[in-house]
Amino acid sequence: IYDVNKNSKPHRIQYDDGDSEWTNLCQRTWVLKSKDQLKADTRVEVWWPVEKKSYAGTLTEIDASKSLPHNVEYDDGGSEWTDLYHRRFEIIEIPKESSSTISQVQPSSDDELIANTRVIVWCPSKKKHNLGTLTKTNGEWDLPHRIEYDDGSSEWTYLNYRRFKIVEKANETSSTTSQVQRPSDVQLKVNTRVMVWWPLENKSYPGTLTKIDTKR
Repeated sequence: IYDVNKNSKPHRIQYDDGDSEWTNLCQRTWVLKSKDQLKADTRVEVWWPVEKKSYAGTLTEIDASKSLPHNVEYDDGGSEWTDLYHRRFEIIEIPKESSSTISQVQPSSDDELIANTRVIVWCPSKKKHNLGTLTKTNGEWDLPHRIEYDDGSSEWTYLNYRRFKIVEKANETSSTTSQVQRPSDVQLKVNTRVMVWWPLENKSYPGTLTKIDTKR
C-alpha cells in the first residue's frame, strides 16, 4: 500500500454524470466497479438524468458482444439495452445463487461479523441507510444476524444478502475501518472504474480514475 498524505488530493475522478474532482481515495469510501459483479436476475435501480429520478428493474440478460450489453426490464413495463457501467445505478438485490460480494455491498467473512460490530444497512422499504449494532449471531438460523438500530428498531436478517458496510469492528478503536477501502498499487491505476460515496447526498456515484498525482 502506498502512503499518501491525508491532506493531499492525488486522485482525479471523472464522474459519469459529467462532474469531476481531485480527491484522496484513501480518505473516502469507495469500491472498485468490477464487470464480474452484475449477473442476470440482479435487481437494480437505474438513474435517468433527463427525468432526474431512478427506476427499479431487473437485469434479465447480459450479452458481452454488444456495445450495450445489459437488458433491463423496468417495473413500470419499460425495457432497454444499456451499459450499466456507464450509468448511475444501484444494486437492490442479488440473485440468491450468486456471490454476495457486489458493488456497494461490504465483502465480509463470518470472522468479521461478530457481536458489537457497528454496521450501516440499506433498508429498501425506507429507501435509506440505517446505522446500528450487530448484537447477536446464530449460524444455525436462516436469518443469523440480530441488528439493533440507533433509531430504536431491530431485526433478524442475513447481512450477506443485504447491502451494508462495516462502520467499526468489534473491540477496534483504530480509525481505519472497512468503511474506507484502502487502495493498493494493484487496484488504483489510471482508467480504474470506481464507485465513490458522497455522504452529504447519501449515495455513491460511478466514475473513472483518470489521473494520479502523488505530489498534489
